[in-house]
Amino acid sequence: MTCRCMNHGKKEMGMNHEHKDSDMNMGIKNNSSSALEILNERYAKGELDREEYLKIRDDIIRG
Repeated sequence: MTCRCMNHGKKEMGMNHEHKDSDMNMGIKNNSSSALEILNERYAKGELDREEYLKIRDDIIRG
């Protein structure tokens, strides 16, 4: 298992370190932010129409 939390400079193998609930929530927020950034870029490039953009955005926000 690989830790992908945002508290490390690199991915750590194994879960031999502890995470607080707030750490895990931060990872979710960062993932959502990244997804929204990618979505915004795709929309700006014209890869998505407005309806697709809004549907996907709502899905990301709702989690």
